[in-house]
Amino acid sequence: CLDASAFYPESGGQMADRGSLRTCTSGPADGCEGGAAITAVVDVQLAEDGAVHHLVAGERPALGARVVGKIDGHRRRIHMAQHTGQHILSRALREVLGADTVSSRLGERACTIDTDQPLLHDDALARAEALANTIIDDDVAVQVLYPDAQQLAAMPLRRPAKVKNNVRIIKIGDFDVTPCGGTHCSSSAQVGLLRLLQVVRHKGGSRVTFAAGSRARVILNKHSQVAGQLAQRLSCRVDELVGAFDKLQQQSQHMRRALTATRERLVLALSARFGEQAKGPLWVMAFDDVDVQVVRRLASKLCAGRQCAMALAANSEEGVHVVIARSADREVDCGELMKRLAAAGGGRGGGRPERAEGKLPAGTDWPALVARVVAGDGG
Repeated sequence: CLDASAFYPESGGQMADRGSLRTCTSGPADGCEGGAAITAVVDVQLAEDGAVHHLVAGERPALGARVVGKIDGHRRRIHMAQHTGQHILSRALREVLGADTVSSRLGERACTIDTDQPLLHDDALARAEALANTIIDDDVAVQVLYPDAQQLAAMPLRRPAKVKNNVRIIKIGDFDVTPCGGTHCSSSAQVGLLRLLQVVRHKGGSRVTFAAGSRARVILNKHSQVAGQLAQRLSCRVDELVGAFDKLQQQSQHMRRALTATRERLVLALSARFGEQAKGPLWVMAFDDVDVQVVRRLASKLCAGRQCAMALAANSEEGVHVVIARSADREVDCGELMKRLAAAGGGRGGGRPERAEGKLPAGTDWPALVARVVAGDGG
């Protein structure tokens, strides 16, 4: 049991500190000299009775040993920037959109603020982000206060305190005053940067995902790299990417419509060519020059207009896509046949009695496989 600890336990939406405990055999009271054993602290949790539990990796320090804790400073600074940034952003969302913070979560990968407003428009969100970054740029002092009851009653709190005694207040200049027990920067400039990443509807309100400090810089650097790569591939400037994407999307839609029309013409041609063959007990055919969409449409068209049963395949480098279908008057169980074919051919598939689909390894001789399985030699 430690008599004191500077490790922050996970609470209030903030992740726990990590670091180490150094067991001291000699040296000054506030430090250790060489030869001391080091134990990693991998988590810190707060019990209901107020005890702070330090989860360590490896052997625990001996009872009665003198230990000196060392917090992971990089991790602590990240948490401080996220938490102070969250206070600033929560106030900015209220100031610009009238959206109050219902809860917040400062996670390992993402930080979120849940608000009570369901509709947060892009232009208003941009203004809230700009206001938050203005407060950061202004380098206002972040103070930790412990007011008495009279002082607390006079404070313009963004939200009420969750405890009655020893209320800890985080005051960010004249911008935000909020009860909080978490770790914070000593000035707004230490946050460095705040960036909104995503806004989605959540439980009748909105969930705002953001990043601050070094996390925001890393994300923006990645976004910048991706934007640069896309601009290079599309032979345009970064600020022209949206227009270039819209143009590609229009071209893609036009090509999809043209492809759909071509498929329909091909289905009509194949239906006319093979319609009579499909009337047999089980028509088997493998196509090398059509895709599975054509095979699906062909099976549907033939089964809708005549008495037939068929086992069709579309060969490709990725594998053999197969469709087994029948008209309502035939007794072939397509789903059961597909399972037997998949088992015999090393593929997968299944379906209903009237229709089934599957996929087999590339190079499978579909007609030979069907003949073997139907004859009872393959399954």
